[in-house]
Parts: sequence; structure tokens; C-alpha cells
Amino acid sequence: MHVKPRQTKVKQVKKQCLQICPQPYFIYLRGLNYKSMAEINFYLRNNTPNKETGILLYFSYNGTRLNICTVDRIDPKYWDSSNQKARQSKSFPTNAEFNTRLNNIKNKVQDIYRKYLNDNSQQQPLPATIKSLIMAGLFDQAEPLTNTSYTLISFAEHYINQIETNKRLSKTGKPLADSTKRIHKTHLAILKEFQATRRKPITFEDVTLDFYNDFKDHLTTVRKYSTNSIGKHIRTLKGILSDATETGKNTKLDFRSKRFLAPTEEVDNVYLNPTELTILYNYDLSQTPRLERVRDLFLVGCWTGLRFSDFNSISSKNIKDRYINIKTQKTGKEVVIPVHPTVSEIIKRYDGKTENSLPLPISNQKMNDYLKEIGKLVGFTEIIKRERTKAGKGVVINIPKFKHLTTHTARRSFATNAYNMGVPTLTIMAITGHKTETSFMKYIKVTPTEHASKLLAIWNDQPKLKIVS
Repeated sequence: MHVKPRQTKVKQVKKQCLQICPQPYFIYLRGLNYKSMAEINFYLRNNTPNKETGILLYFSYNGTRLNICTVDRIDPKYWDSSNQKARQSKSFPTNAEFNTRLNNIKNKVQDIYRKYLNDNSQQQPLPATIKSLIMAGLFDQAEPLTNTSYTLISFAEHYINQIETNKRLSKTGKPLADSTKRIHKTHLAILKEFQATRRKPITFEDVTLDFYNDFKDHLTTVRKYSTNSIGKHIRTLKGILSDATETGKNTKLDFRSKRFLAPTEEVDNVYLNPTELTILYNYDLSQTPRLERVRDLFLVGCWTGLRFSDFNSISSKNIKDRYINIKTQKTGKEVVIPVHPTVSEIIKRYDGKTENSLPLPISNQKMNDYLKEIGKLVGFTEIIKRERTKAGKGVVINIPKFKHLTTHTARRSFATNAYNMGVPTLTIMAITGHKTETSFMKYIKVTPTEHASKLLAIWNDQPKLKIVS
């Protein structure tokens, strides 16, 4: 039988590990690099003979070793410490059933760890997260947090643990998006990095306005972040501090000061006007099906105003009588959108080919990559000058338009084009979900010339003044 080289390597490493250290129970998980392994061990709480003691479950992974809990009890004289199981003894006739329970616990922990990795793109869990998941899996309950004395870092870890175990939900009662998890994990890494420069744990009492200025300076000079990226991390920090305050863990309120500001600056994000959308629609991509599919899906977004997560998951039941009726994933609100002629033609093109008569879904990252490839082919090569602040300095970046194209360009194009067509602002906001006209006007990309053209068109529609002599 032919064995793949990678499989052979995994078997060799496993054999070597067991020869060097036969005691631990190594778990090899499909999809993991062979250098990564989780280890499950059972140890007695104490070795006093003739007195039952607890069996502790230890879980080691990614350089971290956790004492999870007591999983059973046994008299030490019946315990085989070398093999971490009960000895075979006439005085302990239930040893087989006992060891079966321990093996079942090992398998359960293995499944919990593997499921977490599979659900989180092979990213390793935080210690508090995996411990809580194992406790919940073994005993159908989460281990209560007994330590109420938090530092900023430990509370941020607790906050992420709540997100990952679905104890912290969105306003609609749904698990928070993966992007939210990534933002908080990145933020935690930055906080740890910043704490290392201070050479002591950051307590809540340390989070003053001076702390704010130092942290913002770290984001600017060390991380060299743009203004909007800095603002994102300040908002994330304030969210963590607000939660700590509401749950009674924090009493330092400097973060509520007007000077504890999350900075922002307007960025010249692009959109595609109706002429460009027509060019895109008519461009022949039939020889490259993957690009044709992405182009068509992008156009659905451009003429519905839906977010990527929504236009990528429209089902046949959402389309009825020339309208798309869908509950948006982010807000949980239902929106009704008329089917634009372009979308109608796309539906005809895919009729009978897919369940919803629309292009098959694709990942956000892949779609963004393909959109740039399409934009270059179509000829969206206009140089866009973008002014932004990075590392505390104003910089000007000249980038061709096609490199700016993302899935979000579709939604911005819809809003901007609808506004330029004279669609009432409130009607557009009902679809895009903007709560205020101020936020909507910041979102759309209308040039001063386009504003002037709209005003001129209104003037031209007015009755002409008669000259009275």
C-alpha cells in the first residue's frame, strides 16, 4: 500500500515520541502540523495509602499545561502511575470499567480540542477557553470563575473566553462573528506587547489618561498603525473596560473622559458608478468561470446594497415576485429590496444551475482577491490618490482603482449610486441599515462635482422665471 510522505513522517515522529516518553497519552489530530500535539495525563492528588484520593486531569498543548479538574477517585494502592490507570487486582474487580471511564474521558477531551481547532481555522485556544470547554464537555457545565481579581490582560482573556464559548452574544442573540474574535485576539496580543514595555502587570487603576496617551503612542510609533486602526483598538479597549465596569471588576472611569478618544479620519474608499458597473457586466469572462461567478455575485451586491454575508447567502425562498426579502445577519432586521434588471438577468443566467439561481457562495478573502484580478482585466486602472495618517505622519498613496476593490465596494456603490439617482435618503437607509443621515452621508462617496450636478439638475427642473418688462 502506498503511504504518502507526510503520513510516514507523522508516524515516525509519533513512534520516536512514544519511545522517548511512553507515559503521556499523545493525541494526533488530523490537519495539525506533526510538531503540534496535545497531551493528556492523569495524576493522583496525593499518594497516602488506604485512603481514596482524587485523580487529576492535566491537559498540555502548545507549550501550556493546565490542571483541569478531578475526574474520579481511587485508592493509591490500586493505581499504576507508569501507565496512568488502575492496576489489575482481585481486590479491585472493577478496574476494567474504571479504565474504560478514563479512556472515554481522554477521547472526549480529544474531541473537544479537535472541534475547537476545526471551528477556529486551527488557531490555538486560550487556556481559559479550552479549560472551560473541557469542563462543559465532561460535566455538562462550565467551571465557575472563582478569581474575581483581574488585571486588564486577564479580564481581556476572560472577555475572549466568553466570546468563544458563546456566553457573549450579539444584540440579536447570535454568536459574534469570527471577525470580532480576531479583532479581540489581536488586541490582546497588543496589550501584552504594551505591558511588556511597562515591565509590570496593567491593573484597572493604571488605565488613566496618561495610560491612554502612552498606549496610543505605542500603536502609532511601534505598531505604525493608521489613524483608523488606532481608533479601532481604542474602541475595543473601551468596550472591554465598559464590560469590566458593568460587572463590578473596574471602578476606574478615566476611559469615559472625552479626552479618551478613539480617533478617526475619512478615507477615500472607492465605488463603481453605473457606467463602470455596465462595463463590468458586459465584459466577457466566460473563459474564466471562477472570475465570471465572482463578477456576477459582486453585481448582485452592487444592486441590492446587502453586506457580503447576506448577498453571499441569499436562498431561493428569499426571492419572490421581483423582490428580495431577507433578514440581515448583522442586525437581524428584515429588508425588502426590488430585483434590479441586472440581478434579474443574472438569475436567468444561473436558473437551473444553482439552488437559488445565483452564483455559488465563495469566501470573502477569495472574492476580494478575484475582484482585483477582474478589475485589472476590465481596465479599472485609474490612479486613486489616498491621503492617510500612518505612524503619526500624513502620507499620500497612489494606487490603481482595481486594487481598492473589495466585497464592501458593492454595498458602497449601491448606496452612492442610489443617492446620485435621487432615491430618498431614508429609503436607501432602510436597506443599508444606517441609523442616522449623518453616518450615511459619511458612508457614501459623492464628489463635490456630483453634488453640484445634482443641484444643477434640480434647478433645471424648476419653472423658468419670466422676465417682466
